[in-house]
Amino acid sequence: MEKSTLDILWVAICAVLMFLMQAGFLCLETGLTRNKNNINVAIKNLSDLGLTVFIFFVFGFGLMFGDSVLGLVGSSKFFPEIGAEGMWPVTFFFYEAMFCSTAVTIISGAVAERMRFTSFLLLALVIAGLIYPVFGHWAWNGLDAGVKQGWLGVWGFYDFAGSTAVHSIGGWVALAAVLVIGPRQGRFPKGGKPLEIPASSLPIAILGTLLLWFGWFGFNGGSAFGMNSQVPAIISNTLLAGATGLLTTLIVGLAIWGYADVRLVINGSLAGLVAITAGANAVGGLSALVIGGIGGLVMLAVSRLLERLRIDDAVGAVPVHLGAGIWGTLAVALFGRPEVLGSGLSWWEQLGAQLLGVVVCGVWAFGLAYLFLKLISPYIRLRVSAHDEQIGLNVSEHGARTELLDLVQGMDLDVATPVRGRRVPVEPFTEIGIIAERYNRVMDSLEAAERALLESHGRMEDDLNLATEFQRALLPEFPRTHFLQCASLFLPYAGGVSGDVYDVMLNRDGDLNVFVGDATGHGISAALMTMMAQMGLDSMRGDLPADETLRRLNQLFASRERGRTLTAAYLRITSDGALRTSNAGHPPTLVVLKAGNGVEEFGEGGCPLGMFQEEVATYVEQHYQLQPGDTVFVFTDGITEWKNPNDEDFGLERLKQFLQFKARDPLESILKSLLDHLTDFAVGRPCDDDLTILGMRYQPA
Repeated sequence: MEKSTLDILWVAICAVLMFLMQAGFLCLETGLTRNKNNINVAIKNLSDLGLTVFIFFVFGFGLMFGDSVLGLVGSSKFFPEIGAEGMWPVTFFFYEAMFCSTAVTIISGAVAERMRFTSFLLLALVIAGLIYPVFGHWAWNGLDAGVKQGWLGVWGFYDFAGSTAVHSIGGWVALAAVLVIGPRQGRFPKGGKPLEIPASSLPIAILGTLLLWFGWFGFNGGSAFGMNSQVPAIISNTLLAGATGLLTTLIVGLAIWGYADVRLVINGSLAGLVAITAGANAVGGLSALVIGGIGGLVMLAVSRLLERLRIDDAVGAVPVHLGAGIWGTLAVALFGRPEVLGSGLSWWEQLGAQLLGVVVCGVWAFGLAYLFLKLISPYIRLRVSAHDEQIGLNVSEHGARTELLDLVQGMDLDVATPVRGRRVPVEPFTEIGIIAERYNRVMDSLEAAERALLESHGRMEDDLNLATEFQRALLPEFPRTHFLQCASLFLPYAGGVSGDVYDVMLNRDGDLNVFVGDATGHGISAALMTMMAQMGLDSMRGDLPADETLRRLNQLFASRERGRTLTAAYLRITSDGALRTSNAGHPPTLVVLKAGNGVEEFGEGGCPLGMFQEEVATYVEQHYQLQPGDTVFVFTDGITEWKNPNDEDFGLERLKQFLQFKARDPLESILKSLLDHLTDFAVGRPCDDDLTILGMRYQPA
């Protein structure tokens, strides 16, 4: 085929524009992936370019454009003689080598952040040396001479600049690769929704998109193989389709999510460009708009499908290049002008030829790539280890060190093995260096605070021990009576100050008045509430009815700032066995009948002290006549809420059964056995509350 100098110059310029697309892919993929992997992504783009050009020169170009053997494979033009046959053959080789490199580069983005560098190069070698050139022979052999000789081309398959022959090839291989190596760590949590892995730099990704768009003018424009009347329309259609692909996904994102999704806008524009590539010279401007817009929608649908199927494509290469590539190839039959296509096929026949090309491409590219990866996976590790993926491929695959990695590893070391005085390295005049310097200052402050804390810890521990002793000293002993035998068990949580309190006193009539309370929380503030309750009781000296005593205590607490409350039980036992009891949100008072013949329960009404004002809080006094041998037990919820390893409470029913079973035993023995029984139930799980229980057996002289 004779070519003028202008034609050759135009194709050479377009090949240079296509070379620029490699920079676009690099920016796009590094921008959409994480910083810890950006060196790996960049070097893959650079390396696959060099490998592809070398392999395509050695035998890829010959397989694709050599003399056809039955329309299946080329048999000549291996190691083509550069410059020996004039300008056009070498320009044609340069242009087609850029096509091959584009097909290979598509895969690198899809498998980013988890595929080993050497494994990717092996896959790139198979694509550039076999998958791409053989299918390219079927579709495009003879283009340099102006006569199709590949069997798909002879059958009428039309793909002007490679929606299928370039982009779908890359998309099919990318799909096979991500299926074999699996998703990135954390992308699809088990039983949860897919998580979006953040991009490192969306502005860089957008710059890559613009570089690709610019290079696409050469990608499509150069396929006219000369500066002819088709070129302006081809470039315009490329521009229009990219624009409508972008606008369609932009509008969909605004309509569904209420904001412009940057990834959608990026991939929408690229999908429009991919879709128009198959028929850029054979459609009008309006058709280009429709093809590009639908290409964006197809990309969006394929993206959602992959996410639903939990298939992880790091940059959306499969939706963009495979999904939109298939649509663009079929759109040739729907919108292409027959006189330009020149196949002589009817509308339906053309659609069948396009569909045949799509299916053959899928079977060949996906099938061969999937089979290749499965066959080598037992012998060659395709994916980096979990640890390497976590620290990033920049370090694990290329030994690259970064300030951020040094900072994170220094922090991890401080967490794993803290050493006083150790600090992370600081690189001055950088953002990471500023963070490292601030981190070191924080560590300085923490160590200073630790020293001060250690100095004050001894004093604080002495104060707490003193408070504990003081609180125990305030707990009264049971007064001697001629009608009651009494015993108590009091265990503060963790051996410190307690939120439990009890008080016992004889009034002027000789009746025993008993108060048991449980403040919310633990520590000093809870202990202060119990002391306030004891002071309030001292002022009343047991002369008031049980319900009135609780009402006045509530008035005392409610008049102060709210936020803490106290549950309480108050009871009075007279010498003739009359029991008067009232409850303020406390566990019930139990009366174990003589010889274990039953258990009576008292605990009606009443809200915790301090929860509501006087007009809201009401309390009820209950009456019961004790018989000789009956035992009254009053306790806090630390007893019933002690849990076992199965997170099961000891509970009120177990307590009642135990007390009833032990009814004949001496009171001191019952309480000691109860503590042992609780410990056995918990099976080593410590109690997380204070424990208090009082027992009073009615035994008149």
